[in-house]
Order: sequence, then C-alpha cells, then structure tokens
Amino acid sequence: MEPIQGWEIENVEKLLLPEGESFDLPRRTIIKNLSSTDIQACPGSGKTTVLLAKLLILSQRQPFQNGKGICVLTHTNVAIDEIKERMSHKTSVLNQYPNFFGTFQSFVDTFLAIPASIHYYQIRPNVIDADFYDQHVNKLYKKLPWSHPFNTNLYGKNKSKLDSNQLSKPEFQNIKEETFRSLRLDFVNKKILSDIADNVLFCNFNTDTGRAILDFKETVFRDGVLHYDDAYSLALRYLDDFSNILTEAFCNRFSYVFIDEMQDTDSHQNLIIEKLFTSPEIVIQKIGDMNQAIFGKIKPKGLWSPSGSSIDQSKRFHSSISNVIKNACIQAANPLVGNSNTNFCPPPTIIVFDDPKKVLPKFGQLIISHNLHREEVIKGRKNIHKAIGWVKNNDKGHLSISSYWDEFSSLTSAKREYFNNLNEYLIFNSQINPAQFKQRILNIMIRAITISGNKTVSGRSYSKSTFLSFLRNNYYEKYDELMIKVSKWLMRSLKKDDIIQDIKEYIENDLLTIFNIKLHQQELKNFVDSLNPVSVHTTGMPAQPTNLYRMKDATNNIAEVHLGTIHSVKGETHTSTLYLETYYNKQHESERLIEFLKGNYDSTLAQKSEHIKSLKMAYVGMSRPTHLLCLAVHKSRIVGHENDLNNAGWQLCDA
Repeated sequence: MEPIQGWEIENVEKLLLPEGESFDLPRRTIIKNLSSTDIQACPGSGKTTVLLAKLLILSQRQPFQNGKGICVLTHTNVAIDEIKERMSHKTSVLNQYPNFFGTFQSFVDTFLAIPASIHYYQIRPNVIDADFYDQHVNKLYKKLPWSHPFNTNLYGKNKSKLDSNQLSKPEFQNIKEETFRSLRLDFVNKKILSDIADNVLFCNFNTDTGRAILDFKETVFRDGVLHYDDAYSLALRYLDDFSNILTEAFCNRFSYVFIDEMQDTDSHQNLIIEKLFTSPEIVIQKIGDMNQAIFGKIKPKGLWSPSGSSIDQSKRFHSSISNVIKNACIQAANPLVGNSNTNFCPPPTIIVFDDPKKVLPKFGQLIISHNLHREEVIKGRKNIHKAIGWVKNNDKGHLSISSYWDEFSSLTSAKREYFNNLNEYLIFNSQINPAQFKQRILNIMIRAITISGNKTVSGRSYSKSTFLSFLRNNYYEKYDELMIKVSKWLMRSLKKDDIIQDIKEYIENDLLTIFNIKLHQQELKNFVDSLNPVSVHTTGMPAQPTNLYRMKDATNNIAEVHLGTIHSVKGETHTSTLYLETYYNKQHESERLIEFLKGNYDSTLAQKSEHIKSLKMAYVGMSRPTHLLCLAVHKSRIVGHENDLNNAGWQLCDA
C-alpha cells in the first residue's frame, strides 16, 4: 500500500483534534507506520485518537485492491463503543464487511466458538456468560452422586486436611463447588484445566475423573450454555482441527489487524492470534501499555513486551502527577512525561487517616477548596470525581471500599445479566437505559423459566429471543401485555416506585400459567422471594445513583464523588481521583507500595508477584485524573516516611 501522506494526516487532524492542535512527531510516526509493530502508549497518550486517525485514513482507501478488510480487536465494549462513536458516519465503511470491529470475546464467539459448537454438538449456544454458566453448573453439580469421580478425586487430595480438622466440611463443600465451576477443557492436549489462562492441570482426559468431567462439560455444551472460557476451549479445538482452512480464510479476509490494550491479552487469546494470522502479508499492530495489565490474573511476566514505537508524553495530566505515579510502576526508569498545559494543578495529596469514614469528606473538601466542583474545569469536558479501590468488600473486617462508605454496593453493573434472585435483578446504576431495563426484565423471565426446567420443543434452554418468539406465536395477547407492563415498570422505576411485588405477581399469575410452572419448587420460590439485604432499600431506579457520595460544605458547595473499583475505571479520565488503599492477600497496598511512592525503585520487589499486582493496580488507578490525585493511607503506615514522601512530590493531609 502507498505510504500515508502528510496531507492525509492534516485532514484527520481537522476531524479529531481541537482547532489549532496537530499530531506531534511521535504520533505522526505511528500513524504513518503501515508495518507490523508493537506500540507502547502511556496513560492519557491519546492512543485511541492516534488509532482513529489511521483508521480514518485507511477507510478513505477502501475498498482495498485485494478486497481485504481491517480487523480491530479490544478487550472491552467501552473501547469499541468509543471508537465507533467517534468514527460516526465518517467511516461507515469500517462497520461493513470485510471489516470487523469488536471485542476479543465477540470475535472468538462469532467466528470460532459458535461454529465449533454447531459442528461438534449440533447446537448454537443460547448463552455465553460467566454468571449464567456458574448458576447452571451449580444446579447440575448438586445432583451428582458422592461417588462421582470428581468428588472422590478431590476428597483424596484433601483427606489429610479433613481428618486433621484443618478443613471443615462446609469449607470443603465450597472448595468442591468452586473447583468444579472453574474446570475447563483443553481439547488439543486432552487435559482438564482448573485455569485456562495459566494452563493449570487438574487431570487428563484418559483418567476416570477426566472422562467423567469431559462428559459433564459436554452435556452442558449441549444445553447451549458456555462460559466465556469455554468459548476459547472450543475455538482452539476448532482451530486445531481445521487450521489450514481457517487461517487461509482469515488471511484472505484481513490486510490489517489492530489489537488495542494488548497488555490485557491472555495466553489462550494470544495463541488464537498466532494461529489465525500467520501470513506475513497481514499487518498486525499491537497497541497498549505494559504497565497497565490488570484484567484477569496479573502475571509476573507478561506475554507482551513492546519493542517498537512509544508515546511517553501524557496529554491527560500535569507533570506533578506524572512525577509521582511513574515511581509506582514495575518499569524501571519509566519515561512517562506529563504536560504543562494545565493552568492549575493541585499537588498530589496523600490523605492520612485513622478512621476511614473521614476520607471521603476530606476528599470532598479538597475538591471544593481547589474549585474543582465548578462546571467545566476543562472546556467542553464535564467534571468527574471518583474514589476507587481494589477490593470491594471484605467479610473479615479488613480494609475495603465499603470500609470508607457503608452505602457502597457492588451490585451496580448495568451490563451484568444474571443475578441470584429477583430483587438483585432490580438494582440499577445511573447509566442503565430503557433498552437495558427491558433486557433485565426479560432476563428475570428467562431465569424463572430456566430454574423450572422448561425447554423449547427442540430440547434447548430458552433464550430471550426464543421466549419472545414463543409468546408471539402462541400467546400474542400475553406478549403484547408483557411489553406494555415493561414500559409501565420502567416509568414506575423512574418515579422510585417499588416494582418488585408487581413483577413477582406477573411471574406467579401469568408466566407460571403459560409454562405450567409450580411455584412450590424450592429453588424457584427462593429466587422469587429472597431479598438481598444490600438491595432491599434501593429497588427501582434511584433518584441518587448508586455509589454516588455527595458532600456539602458550610457554604452549600457540593462535591459529588462516584465510587467504584479500579477495574471499572480503566481507560477513563477524571477531574479528580482518590485511590483508596485496601487489604489484599495478607497486606495493605501501601505496605507493598511505600518504597516506590517515595521514589525508591526496588528491582527485587518489582519482581515479586504480589508487588507486581499492587504496582499495576496503583499505576492504572492513579493515572486517571487531569487535576487532583489523592491517595488514602492509614497513618500507621505513613509514620517515618513523611519527609521522603514530601521529597518525592507528595503533599500529606490529615483526614
């Protein structure tokens, strides 16, 4: 392909950048590069904008002479949605064949796992989801006899602990259920794995235990239920059996493959890339930040070590922030550089506390005192203030996000589809929209039908589409009635009305009649009647979004702070970020981080597994803000380090 010209870059600058701004030399170099490469991009580098620029230019050159397309893969729907939203109508061609834009999971599901399921089991999966899979397998596992080879195998491995009372029977039961849910199949090497990402062997196919587990897992597959990991198991089996056909097909379809957030790619995902895109004619560009690999299990040695171009200057935050966070990093001599364009940047602040309940009020005071509660600190950008932590809740009383605020709830995801009971389905965060509300209601109906054991005439579990088709074709009035009820329930939720009783009555009076379900079935009764204590008082769409802390000072200034996990804010930009230290695996984070926060890089500590996890979490979490960065640390873990922390660029503030 012809090299990208300067005038092409200038054209996309007008579309993507604020008036008067242009791409600097490192970013222009990456945009022009049309060869396979690895790109290291620091937090706030604008890597998505750089990728968009290249995609816009390539879209203007489509259709390519060979009829091939572009494949863009990332790890979250958020990233894909951002790319598609910013492309808008300018690049509608990129949303059409032969191009593909989607998550790794959707790519694997569409092109490999679903075809594999149809080929091997003559069924298209109804559900590919972790929560639903766990619930489905739990239900089936409880029906297995004690003599099942898996049970006897695990009993043998834990017999000495049970006999010596190191392990109680209830604890052993939990271990059994958790282990059984985690089992995955490696068809290529004929192994049962307890962790597909780390390739942890449980047993081989050719053992009694292996054969029994294989039979069970394949029964679940024939039910149309897959865990996300199972999709990869089937994909790798399909690739192994039909490698020549599949690799030829994909090499003929794509000229360019762009992988965003490459640092989050697991071994089984990387293997699929290597097996599919084998042609030297395919340009593969991997973009990410090796210091931000926090999804899945964080490994001491990543699969990806970028050696190509890099963007080391962040457009997000001031140099005062970059100077402190580049120390909290596994990379020695991190070249991260901040910008100097911000008119005002408060000093990075450690909030030193004795009582964790005082941290959020102090953070709110700092936001107001620096006038960051005003609208549009940055023109055209809404102010966002967030408090984030690693561990949501800790039942042993150790420090977690809920330690700082009693009202913190972990049941807020609009994207989660499967919950334990009716009440939990009706917990919404502030982002849920009418379409998501409808899907949540339909999931309630599917869950009730699934628990009852009802299946379609073809013997498959009901999905949302087959459920609606069944109603339309056989009970059209009931279908119409349900759609009207969904709209009314939505309106009532917006008014903060309690809709649980109404939905419960619909299940008992309508759904159960249509499907001849008996409510006295204990599991179904528990699903309908159980109330999770966290959610009892937040039913319906709340007036105040869940996990929003509001602080008002004496002069009626208000600071609003959203609480969430570090994982939930990856890729986000905030006006202010408060990093809440929590307790993970026998230590508080500050105990592992303190030397790095002081600017003392320790190569020995930087190679320890738990330190790597803490450093990567801290780096991701603390690199979110444009203006104010705060870190909450208990005073007992600060004593004696005050001067060193001050010298490293931190200001200490007593909560």
